[in-house]
Amino acid sequence: MTQNTGQSFNSNDVATTPAPISIDSTTAVTVKPSTLLEQPTQEFMIYNAGNQVLWLRKYAASVDNLKKGEPIEPGEKKTFSLPNMVTAEWSAIFSFGGARNVYTQYS
Repeated sequence: MTQNTGQSFNSNDVATTPAPISIDSTTAVTVKPSTLLEQPTQEFMIYNAGNQVLWLRKYAASVDNLKKGEPIEPGEKKTFSLPNMVTAEWSAIFSFGGARNVYTQYS
């Protein structure tokens, strides 16, 4: 029997940089779409351009509007990369206040 040991990697050579995402404190918004298991996102970067804590949730926006997950402080940038990337959709919601921009990039 042959054993295959290793790790999948994304064959994209171009990063996806969507337009700024407007997020408020009422409704969670998708910040990273789900990906195929065979081609997971290799790296994901998110920047909180708002003035409140942004809650990054590693599950779909349609599940709930709870303010839980990984907190990202105002002006903070976080980067996530393989092998700890989730293939499911990611969402985010602000702690308080109206709409603010969030910037993402992934490949």
